[in-house]
Amino acid sequence: MNRKQRRIAAKQERRAGGETTSGRVSAVADAGRVGVSLLDHALHLHRAGDLTRAEGTYRRILADRPDDPSALNLLGVLVHQCGRHPEAATLIGRALELSPDYAAAHNNLGNVLRCLGDLEAAVASFRQAIHCAPDFSEAYNNLGGVLLDMRRYEAAELACREAIRRLPGEATAYFNLGNLLRDRNRLDEAEGAYREALRLQPGYAEAHNNLGGVLVSRQCYDQAEAAYRAALRLRPGDAKTHYNLGTLLKGIQRLTEAEVALREALRLQPDSTEAAQNLGLLLLVRGEFAAGWPLYERAFHAGELSRTSPVADLTIPYWRGEDLTGRALLVLGEQGFGDEIQFCRYVPLLKARGARQVTLVCKGALAGVLATLPGVDRVVAFEQWSSVRESLPTHDFWSFVLALPLYCGTTLSTIPARLPYLFPLPERVAVWAERMPAQGKRVGLVWRGHATHKFDHHRSLPDPTLLAPLWSLPGIAMVSLQAGGSGEVTALASRGYPMLDLGSEIREFADTAAIIAQLDLVISVDTAVVHLCGALGRSCWVMLPFVESDWRWLEQRDDSPWYPGIMRLFRQQNVHDWPGVMARITAALRIELLGAGAA
Repeated sequence: MNRKQRRIAAKQERRAGGETTSGRVSAVADAGRVGVSLLDHALHLHRAGDLTRAEGTYRRILADRPDDPSALNLLGVLVHQCGRHPEAATLIGRALELSPDYAAAHNNLGNVLRCLGDLEAAVASFRQAIHCAPDFSEAYNNLGGVLLDMRRYEAAELACREAIRRLPGEATAYFNLGNLLRDRNRLDEAEGAYREALRLQPGYAEAHNNLGGVLVSRQCYDQAEAAYRAALRLRPGDAKTHYNLGTLLKGIQRLTEAEVALREALRLQPDSTEAAQNLGLLLLVRGEFAAGWPLYERAFHAGELSRTSPVADLTIPYWRGEDLTGRALLVLGEQGFGDEIQFCRYVPLLKARGARQVTLVCKGALAGVLATLPGVDRVVAFEQWSSVRESLPTHDFWSFVLALPLYCGTTLSTIPARLPYLFPLPERVAVWAERMPAQGKRVGLVWRGHATHKFDHHRSLPDPTLLAPLWSLPGIAMVSLQAGGSGEVTALASRGYPMLDLGSEIREFADTAAIIAQLDLVISVDTAVVHLCGALGRSCWVMLPFVESDWRWLEQRDDSPWYPGIMRLFRQQNVHDWPGVMARITAALRIELLGAGAA
């Protein structure tokens, strides 16, 4: 193109516009090569969504002028929008062979390459578009988006802010910046960017949806719900937003409304494992096990080792409830420590069904205590699997440990709850006995879980000084079971809350079990320790969050059918209600351990 042709093309570009999955495309006509009236007609059809007729018109132009870069570029944009990405890359690439300085085509090729997953090439295309047209704000915007995909955050932010500087009225530039800031956990700034995108374009459904996600992270649940519902008014058929709304409502215990939203998400996108997972968990919260377990299995297991595992090359069949008489079963632990402790209880049931041998593969820190499980023939740590697998006998089936409730037909009334089913090792008990407080009621404390847990910010105490009311009671010896909590124990002691720190010396769960066996009570947030207490048949009081309380504690109960007579649940009555939980625990502790007259 010469300079005059490029000016005409730029004017045509502003009229044409268009949308793709990754941002705005540049539909640039070349008035010097193609009759403007015919191209205008094609562009009108294209923008009106009549893609079949638009494609025919573009091909008619190319039949007369097969080497016209503008028609090739525009046809490439159209077939890209139809999902024919390789063909689009070929067409736009041909346009660029003919006109190497065609900035809009470089930008469009970048969008196509992004969809094809060739992100480095997409970056190069967007940069070339900017090189050809230094004021090309759309290319900066798209460059920011693909750099965000690549997690090259600093470069992405520079590109997004440059797009905004050059075109401050462009909503998608603020949307991309919001996505970047969200991923960097700069939530206040992300919220501001999304709100600016919505100020510029109130009908931007995806910005409403993403704003909702940021507001959930900021625990602004009413505003998040409003954002999701705004998105759904604009796009009522969007499965992702129905899922997000359902997940939010489930998390804040509005289960009836959550079920409606999650079922709609699953109707709109039947293959969504996320929607199936959350609907399954919701049903399990309600105790509707017969309906919940199959959805849980569908989401997590599906008969294959879908998660990273050193046992990923198993070739034996997956067990789905077949007769086990005389058969050997390999059971794989999964997810968190607490899950493995809670559900290993099914091993004795497998033996009762006639299993000749049950081998349990678990995390190494659990191997010592899980070896005390009745019915288990062998316990193998995942860390040792590669060195011992050849020496193991042949197994007929394998199963995930969390699939066992489904295939054992567990309902709320048939939970296998014979306690204890794990036992402390006598030699470990003897070692830890020398460390136990000599006087007073021994109460173990755990105030936070593992930081990598998805909902740890809900389940863990934000500050261990929230435990302070417990020290108002006489005759109690506090014992820390908190892993890595030495600094906090020291800080508490300096404020007049002394506690024996054993948690920093624990090396594996066999140690924890030996300590728990010598305590009168454990008070803990929702971590593996509470499941170990239950499995050992030792009293445990659990502090549960209002938001995202785990499904296994069911709905509004203060006891657990998984650990009858052992577990007592103290739930937040609203968001951030840890002081209320602690007040109720302190009052109960005064009565349970010290007697009603202790007040």
